[in-house]
Amino acid sequence: MRKNTTRSFVREGVLRSAVWRGGQWRDSVLYSMLRAERPGGAPM
Repeated sequence: MRKNTTRSFVREGVLRSAVWRGGQWRDSVLYSMLRAERPGGAPM
């Protein structure tokens, strides 16, 4: 499992059994960041 090292991302959800890898199903975690919240990001 890889860690999300950028604190600006928000964990949105988990896709259960989304990826077949190494002979077994793995979960996939979804992260998001609003454009206005990213470093140097300005709202449109």
